[in-house]
Amino acid sequence: LMSTHLVDDIETSRDGATLIIKFARPAKKNALTIAMYERMNAVMAEAAADKSVRAVVFASTSETFTAGNDLKDFLERPPHAG
Repeated sequence: LMSTHLVDDIETSRDGATLIIKFARPAKKNALTIAMYERMNAVMAEAAADKSVRAVVFASTSETFTAGNDLKDFLERPPHAG
């Protein structure tokens, strides 16, 4: 049985050696926020350290993969260096 975790509009699950990362913000057509980028960064760092992860798949919980960046979020909270 696959366990699913949802944090900051990012849903993660494992299917054997495959890590699945899904954008889960359908009301905003999965427009990416700073929090989503930060969560993806943390998840990818965990995957890089986990030798049992052999593949990473990006997907969506809705029909829209992603509309790109959420401009309102980026204007309110500009990305920091690094």
